[in-house]
Amino acid sequence: MKNRLELRRDNLLAWRELFTNLYELKSLVFDFGRNTSTLCLTGEGISLSVDSATKDFVLNFDLLLRGEVRVSIVLELDNADLFTVHYTSNNAFLSSNGKEVFYGVGHWKGWRRIARNLDTDLRKGIKFPDKKNARKGKMTLTEVQSILLHGKGLIDNITLMRSAHEHSFLAAANWFLRYQNNLGSWPITVKRKVIDGVTLLPDWYSAMGQGQGMSLLTRAYLFTKNPAYLRAALRATKLFKVKAVDKGVLNTFMNQYHWYEEYPTSPSTLVLNGFIYSLLGLYDLKLTAGPQQGAEAAELFDQGMRSLKAMLPLYDSGSGSFYDLRHMTMRVAPNLARWDYHTLHVSLLYVLANIDPDPILKTTAMRWEGYTQGKRAKHN
Repeated sequence: MKNRLELRRDNLLAWRELFTNLYELKSLVFDFGRNTSTLCLTGEGISLSVDSATKDFVLNFDLLLRGEVRVSIVLELDNADLFTVHYTSNNAFLSSNGKEVFYGVGHWKGWRRIARNLDTDLRKGIKFPDKKNARKGKMTLTEVQSILLHGKGLIDNITLMRSAHEHSFLAAANWFLRYQNNLGSWPITVKRKVIDGVTLLPDWYSAMGQGQGMSLLTRAYLFTKNPAYLRAALRATKLFKVKAVDKGVLNTFMNQYHWYEEYPTSPSTLVLNGFIYSLLGLYDLKLTAGPQQGAEAAELFDQGMRSLKAMLPLYDSGSGSFYDLRHMTMRVAPNLARWDYHTLHVSLLYVLANIDPDPILKTTAMRWEGYTQGKRAKHN
């Protein structure tokens, strides 16, 4: 006589066969592992209609690949223009041919959750690759007309939502886990011209990128309690001790002040906002990891704060702030911070003033805030 577990297994197998045969006839397959019916893509293409009343433009779906897949969304703007955004199962980053935008979302094994902001992706695609010839005027996305499915695979849980913040947050954190190299870093794969004669070639590193990566990973650790995120954040401190000339992010000003470079050039550029972002990442890490694990991050943070307090007056132009100190290190014309960067400097200094009570941070922030209101330094 069969026991209850064996009977339950036999019933499950019978139901699985029945549901599979039944739903495949209607392009649906019941996935017992996920306990749900999934839409089966066979290569012929499937069109899904969308309620025109919906104003939610964050697309979510689960996808299992059995070949190449393309998910295409037809979008209507307020002037009745139609555009199509395609998400393809390859590693092509972004391309556009005017009315169509293509994003590669990668190729993988097993089920994967995809969440995309259609409004953002459309705007990026319209501006790619030539911003000068981008569509002028305001653009308002008004309707998702249809969703078209092509290729071979299974797709499930297709929804339009107002937001997908948690998914986007964890997807970004997992990207940092997946692509962190043995230096604890994430190489930047594009060429960056800083000034004439000074160019960073692909596979350079940025202290700002490291700092923001640490901030994200520590928050992912606090949210999930998964120690893998904290370990990755701790590994990200390695390059802060490697000199820029050796492909690290560390430069030293006047032979005494350590600076973590957003753009690790030689001679140094000493970009202010990127440096502060790196300090905030180190602060997040030392706070999260605690006095034992976070000792190195704490030392790097304290070292950077000493440099910032000593060098901060050098960034004051008397009517605004300097973006960097290239006029001192490279002996070229000063690089004044445009107003959006200047106000960012003010905001970042106020953040640091909440961390460190040294009055130079708050008084500088207040003086620089005054520059935005027309105040200027005294003159003779």
